[in-house]
Amino acid sequence: SQQTKQTTTNKTKHNKTKKEIKNTMNVITNIGKAIRTLGVMGIMLALAGFAVSSAPSASAASLAPRVEAGTLAVHVDFAPSVSDANEALVTVLNQDGKIVAQAVVNERTIFATKLPAAAYIVTVEAKAFKPYSTKVMITSGQTSTVSTTLEADGVPANQ
Repeated sequence: SQQTKQTTTNKTKHNKTKKEIKNTMNVITNIGKAIRTLGVMGIMLALAGFAVSSAPSASAASLAPRVEAGTLAVHVDFAPSVSDANEALVTVLNQDGKIVAQAVVNERTIFATKLPAAAYIVTVEAKAFKPYSTKVMITSGQTSTVSTTLEADGVPANQ
């Protein structure tokens, strides 16, 4: 009787412990599955991020039609004058009036630059000479040449 009670109590405790162990094992198994699932999802997200970061971006610049360049060459001669100056400032303006190229040249140099195909205004200015300006069209793959002889402005250089 006392022993039967003790045996029943021990069996109940043993069954309870067995159930607790089984429940704990189920929880551990479920946690392991969750960790594996999260790990796989993390790897997938990392791979997706890598694929997106290494893919070429589609910026507005890359979607715009590609404009090929042409070359502009400018040669300046100086008419005889009372000035010893033989340097000129060559300025190239785009259609918006913004400077896209500029250089100082003399009689022995030719200013050359690559520009996108479009219309431009070339101005040439030198002290004691009349300024020169002309429109030029740059064509893809071609060289457009501007040659000018600057005329004296009739004003002595020291004034």
